[in-house]
Amino acid sequence: QGLSMRQIRFRFDGQPINEADTPAQV
Repeated sequence: QGLSMRQIRFRFDGQPINEADTPAQV
């Protein structure tokens, strides 16, 4: 859950740290 929340937070913040990780998790 922590990772998922972090990924979503990055997207909301507009600062995707790992583009490959964000879509992979979501």
